Amino acid sequence: MTPTPIEISPVKLRLLQFIRHVGISIKAFEGQCGLYGLIKTLP
Repeated sequence: MTPTPIEISPVKLRLLQFIRHVGISIKAFEGQCGLYGLIKTLP
């Protein structure tokens, strides 16, 4: 699955923004609690 840079649908754009937001949240969480804390919370 390689997205073409020519046509980006609003749905894809919103999904990319959501993924980026989640990534930033995870990075912020790692900054607060540390990577070990993040691993510990995983099942």
